[in-house]
Amino acid sequence: MPVYNPNAIAQADAAGAWLVGELERLYPKLYEPLASVTFHQHLQFRPDIGPWDEFHSFARIGYAAPGAGQLVTNWSDDISTEILGVDVETEKRLGSIKAWMRRVSYSVVELEKSIKIGRPLDQQKLSALMLAYNMDMDRMAFSGDAGAGFGGLFTAAEVTNLAPVANGAGGTPDAASKTPEELLNDINEGIESVWEQSGYTSAPETMLISPGLFNHLNRRLMPGPVAMSVLTYLKDNTLLNRLTGNPLNIQPVKWAAGIGAGGSDRATFYTNDIDKVRMIGTVPQAIGQLEVRNAHFHQHYRATWGGLEIVYPETIAYRDGL
Repeated sequence: MPVYNPNAIAQADAAGAWLVGELERLYPKLYEPLASVTFHQHLQFRPDIGPWDEFHSFARIGYAAPGAGQLVTNWSDDISTEILGVDVETEKRLGSIKAWMRRVSYSVVELEKSIKIGRPLDQQKLSALMLAYNMDMDRMAFSGDAGAGFGGLFTAAEVTNLAPVANGAGGTPDAASKTPEELLNDINEGIESVWEQSGYTSAPETMLISPGLFNHLNRRLMPGPVAMSVLTYLKDNTLLNRLTGNPLNIQPVKWAAGIGAGGSDRATFYTNDIDKVRMIGTVPQAIGQLEVRNAHFHQHYRATWGGLEIVYPETIAYRDGL
């Protein structure tokens, strides 16, 4: 039952109905919880996944040319009877898809009260469900879920390009003790490793780092008369910029903090390309009809999640300790 206590700092009511004093001015906006999710910005969903799929798969094809080599060209002459061929091999990679389900429930009385005061409870409950979904997907997209067998963008088992960054002249690997040139060398080393591992076909376009490192690079200024942050200097002077003419996209992700070896921060180099890495899953959808039972409304929602589908793990690199 709504109560009025002018000495209370906070008053709570399930339907959001409070007694408001004559000299009290209630601000009309209803403020939701603060939450940050960024998986939609850094990854894309595979578009053909449906809500009832149980597995996802894709195929990679390998080519082979026996006898070929970088230093030898297999020439033929007009009298040769032995002509070399080429081979192909196709490999299918398979992963499971799991269901994510939640229920939205509220009583008829609560709903009517909330509608009367202009804050429908059913919409608030649906917003709460979507926030729960987004928070779960954000965690799994970046750090994975070991119990379910899912790796994330920072923890994928397929990625073997993992190493600590080198110590700087200050004797430690962390950014605070390094010069801008040493930081640039660390970043270029990560970019070059992916470029080389991919057969010099793909240099990573994005580097995801912890918010603490991002803030440090942004507030730290380059020496000299030009007021330029180290972050801007790094973006504009990497190997990627020299190869493509585009600056490196350096972005903060909260899951990068403490996820590396020994609790260190991890930097991930990759390209946000649906043909290189993508998310498997669907958004929540209502299941069946709205139920009315025991003076309560019940609606079930179901989404799916299959982790990340990493088509080319050689286009991703991890560097710890920066």
